[in-house]
Amino acid sequence: MKKFQTNNLYKKYIKYPQINNNIEINDNNYNINNSGYNYENENEFTNANYDNYDNYDNNYFNVQNYMENQQINLFNFNSENYSIIKVLGKGSNGKIYLVQDLQNQQTFALKSMIIDNEIELKQREEEYNLIYKITYENPDLKIINIYGLEVRKIDRYNMFLNVLMEKGECDWETEILNRKKIKNYYTEQELYIILTNLVGTFAFLQQKGISHRDVKPQNILCFANNEYKICDFGEAKYQKNKKSKKYGKNTDISNQTIRGTEMYMSPILFKAVQCKPDGLTKYNSFKSDVFSLGLCFLHASCLDSEILLKVRETMDMEKIGIIVNQYLGERYSQEFINLLLYMLQVDENYRPDFIELNSWILYGNY
Repeated sequence: MKKFQTNNLYKKYIKYPQINNNIEINDNNYNINNSGYNYENENEFTNANYDNYDNYDNNYFNVQNYMENQQINLFNFNSENYSIIKVLGKGSNGKIYLVQDLQNQQTFALKSMIIDNEIELKQREEEYNLIYKITYENPDLKIINIYGLEVRKIDRYNMFLNVLMEKGECDWETEILNRKKIKNYYTEQELYIILTNLVGTFAFLQQKGISHRDVKPQNILCFANNEYKICDFGEAKYQKNKKSKKYGKNTDISNQTIRGTEMYMSPILFKAVQCKPDGLTKYNSFKSDVFSLGLCFLHASCLDSEILLKVRETMDMEKIGIIVNQYLGERYSQEFINLLLYMLQVDENYRPDFIELNSWILYGNY
């Protein structure tokens, strides 16, 4: 396979998040369970030096201790100071509202969830504070900003947990559908810039042991300045920091619950969900996310979801290559097509994780 050659013309448009190697996150299967965030129709990343990953050990991760040590927390806001404009969408266990600050008229997204016990409430608060801390210390990461938390009692047992967040213009799925209506295809340069920024962010999260596990266009928000950010960490998970002999980085392969959206699942997960939808299966969640992201860009490249169904119907890599070239060959370079095919390797042993993919894109090797 021909290696994808980075075009220096593109690089000036790209902002890479910086790794802060002073932050230590030591975790073993810590789950993030915050609800889905979904709209409905509405510095250099220096991970080529794998010695940086030796700073992480295999102890258990404790979110509360981590946040207390770092002393960075979200502020408590009062939802009475905001007016609801409309419902933007529904998550797995809550609703998303478009709200406006009554004082300065600024608009935000507000996610409201019902929590029925104090343990879950504490866990969710710690999780949101962790995401806030990561984005606070690394503002170039392409992750949606979280601004504040509020807890409101409903009755003796139930309460609302409200989360004030950054508002995008729409999700990427909506933008793709809008472009399809007018046949406004993305240029290769546009897709390359989006891909490089998202891969850099996912690689950063992999360094911290965080896999998203539900990568799809609906979970990527679009902004007015042509910026694209990852949202909805509702299925995310912290993995064991198992180090490979080759890279010394997080490459955990373990039995995990099956998570994600079927249309964008990796082959191993799609096969598993047919056999045991409520069970466990052994897979590399980072590499599965790479496959999901590859499908996102395949969809965006041709503005047609039909190609996703055709790729899903075959587990033969040679046939996938033929399909992708048929759809994209007239519009994009063979180097870009090869990059997508690298992400869409059926066998995850031949598919990169985000750290490997990020290195391949930036430095032309893997």
